[in-house]
Amino acid sequence: MNATDAIRILVAEKNPAARQIISKILADNGYERVAFTSSADQVLTALEHEAADFYLLDWPIAAANSMDLLETALQHRKLFRQPKMLMGASVPMTAIEQALKLGVRDYINKPFTPYLFMVKVEKALFGGYHDKPLRDIERRPTPQASPKEHPEAPYPAADGPRAGAGPFPPGRRVAGQQARAMDHFSKASEFLTLRRYDRAIAEFARAIRLRLLFPEAYRGIAEAFRGQGNLERTSQFMNKAAETHVWLDQHERAREVYDYVRKATPDAPNPYKVVGDHLRGQNDPAEQVRHYRRAAELSPGDVSVGVALARALVDADEREEAARVLAPIVDRQEVPPEMRGLFLQLRPPDPQAAPRRRGPGMRFLDMAGGGDGVEKRRTGRIPLADYAARLPHVEDTFQVVDISLVGIGFKATNATFAVGQEIAFDLVSMGETKVKKLTAVVKRVSPRVVGCEFANDVEAVRAKLKSGLPALAEAE
Repeated sequence: MNATDAIRILVAEKNPAARQIISKILADNGYERVAFTSSADQVLTALEHEAADFYLLDWPIAAANSMDLLETALQHRKLFRQPKMLMGASVPMTAIEQALKLGVRDYINKPFTPYLFMVKVEKALFGGYHDKPLRDIERRPTPQASPKEHPEAPYPAADGPRAGAGPFPPGRRVAGQQARAMDHFSKASEFLTLRRYDRAIAEFARAIRLRLLFPEAYRGIAEAFRGQGNLERTSQFMNKAAETHVWLDQHERAREVYDYVRKATPDAPNPYKVVGDHLRGQNDPAEQVRHYRRAAELSPGDVSVGVALARALVDADEREEAARVLAPIVDRQEVPPEMRGLFLQLRPPDPQAAPRRRGPGMRFLDMAGGGDGVEKRRTGRIPLADYAARLPHVEDTFQVVDISLVGIGFKATNATFAVGQEIAFDLVSMGETKVKKLTAVVKRVSPRVVGCEFANDVEAVRAKLKSGLPALAEAE
């Protein structure tokens, strides 16, 4: 390929560290003609002279002067048609939506993973553009894999939008890279027909190198591995194809591929959950909810999908819906690891009763004054707990190193406490002695020990402690 045919990217970013990270990610994925600027005026000049094929704009630069850069680009067809993507740190969704209306194709929240970054870049760069329907890949029975082991995969031609079907056709370099990807895809298809599987895999990989979101190429690699009798790699690349269909909003195909993979691998990853997981931290919980809802439609009995959907609903401030999603899981008493630490310790005896706020629980075992014991402190609460019933108790264990009529001291292990922090305990039990609803305030924090002072109804607490621990009564 001639160097002048390579896609040019202009990155508007002031932070040197961010520039270095972005440059490395792009270079690792074959994009080496990358220029940087920290000026909105220079971006506007580049747009006017079509000096780049793709513009990656940091939010402070793009949003300066009431989004003057984007407003100006909106007024000129030549400027508006050039693909632009925003990046920023926790930009409000209302502002992002406004930028999208001004012609920005996508937004990515910092920090981001290299994979998600490239998915967003290529989706914005190549958009809905496909140069022509992709040919079916001919498949022949192979002695290494019987249909019963791995049935024929669904392989429709890609009948998505043609070149120019979007609001504007792709630029010369973008169209050229698409064409090169298609050339490699066509060669790979011919090698696959000839059962030259190694050559087919190599050509499909070259096509993906030029276009990351190329589900048909992933499916082609899967078919080549099937021809070699490598069913594990076949499932791996079919899973990747299903995920890529989801990224491209090709939902019917994503379901077809996922259903096919599950015939051979019942526990295949749900592509919608995979995409939803990649979007965590992207400041758009509503998008996560959409993907997790589709995941739940495909796998209605999957506990991990239900928990992920509930978590996204909490982030989207739909707490009552989150509790409704969780109810069947809790009723079946299926408490997966993902749920532990996510919810508080609310478990009212009457589900119709108003939820009771309960603090951490503490238990002293086999302890005399000044001896060692065990303290169990439950995890902190989150707002969803106010709406849920019969949620599981979650406890952390700490070693108690001393106790008096004033307070206790315990080893913090990996937990973090701060001086002045109030800790509420449901129960302190020492044999037959039990003290309920006890609160304490952290008074001292060292690398090894946290010291707390009892805070409520001290006289009653002392009476209980003295009756249960004779050593304390003697010390009094």
